[in-house]
Amino acid sequence: MPPDSPSTFLIVLALLGVAAVCLGALSLVRRLRMKARVRELGWTFVTSPGLEVIWGLNCPPFGLGGDRVPDDLIAGTTTGGVPFSAFRYDHAGGRRHHVGCLRLERALPEAHLSRPGRERAGLVGVLVEADGWSVVAQDAAWASEVAGRLAGPLASVQRLIPDVTASLDGDALVLSPFPRDPDGIVAALAASDELVRAADALAAEPPPVPPEVSVYRHPDWVYRPVDDGALDRVTSTGGGFNHEARDVVYAGTPALALVALNHHWDTTEVRMAGKTPQTYTKHHSEPLAEIVLGFPFGDLSLNQGLGGRVHFESEDFNRAYAVRCADDRFAYDVIHPQLMEWLLAHPAPRLAIQGRHLRFEVPDIDVATLEGCLGFAFGFFGRVRRYTWENLGLSAPPVAPVGELTTE
Repeated sequence: MPPDSPSTFLIVLALLGVAAVCLGALSLVRRLRMKARVRELGWTFVTSPGLEVIWGLNCPPFGLGGDRVPDDLIAGTTTGGVPFSAFRYDHAGGRRHHVGCLRLERALPEAHLSRPGRERAGLVGVLVEADGWSVVAQDAAWASEVAGRLAGPLASVQRLIPDVTASLDGDALVLSPFPRDPDGIVAALAASDELVRAADALAAEPPPVPPEVSVYRHPDWVYRPVDDGALDRVTSTGGGFNHEARDVVYAGTPALALVALNHHWDTTEVRMAGKTPQTYTKHHSEPLAEIVLGFPFGDLSLNQGLGGRVHFESEDFNRAYAVRCADDRFAYDVIHPQLMEWLLAHPAPRLAIQGRHLRFEVPDIDVATLEGCLGFAFGFFGRVRRYTWENLGLSAPPVAPVGELTTE
């Protein structure tokens, strides 16, 4: 029969189907054997663990990006009594990681060890090279101390895991890559015993450990992949359906509480296909960043439409900013000459203060953007003069004053 006949094509499809079934069956058998071995070792296996698995872990690969997903968790205790977890970890913008986390006796400042040129993506800090290792930490002294204590024991682990990197992340020692199969984990844990003891021998002022999932270098921020309740705290596009808040970040203070998220929702529209109407679903998204004010303030906007425009004596300022406020006197009280100088030197995003909400117009909600929003809010309200706060009924400024403020 011709090689391109329909019968040949069907035979090839059938063979491919049989091969797929065989591969699936083989994978299932391997997975069942792996689970049985995990139980034999007295450990626990969870296919889809919750985010609590990474609570308190804030250093790369954790603390970066969105869509953070841990998978295939194996958890237990080493023969030396150290709690551990091993799992696969994915996040948006990064490659897949296989990590092993061993619990330390105390939280320690951040430090990362790797062979030079093999540093984990996203690290921030001072790099020190010692004993053939690259160490990144927040200061050179701590990097050198960590290198002196951990380089030797980590070299022993590297003989088993050639590309291994290690990090001190709160009260965890994190190794990546890490074996996935139970017997490989047994060998890696045994090789790590000396490394854990060396880490426990380090002494330093403990850093803050995030209470749940957080953002790298911002342990006080809270990150949640999905939290639809955040939509109640911001002003978002109405209408449509399937409204969802993704990659939600809570940051700031009770006085200036930032809420940022990606808002996703759907709408439908009807189009005519000839004489037949067909319904199509459209997917929408918008980045939102707002600060909920913990104090009263007047409505005012910069380069956004809200009320009549207020003009100031500085033409440079008037060219840079369209200030709109229903109360001219309030606008003049708030945006005094010193604040105008600061705004000219620190260009502000488009924003509107309305009621207890400060809404920013942002292109996205990455870390730099949110740092800018918070920095602006503290700088702006920190330059509001005391008598303005008193006119708002406050006996003291709700935000710590900054700059050289006058009371005139």
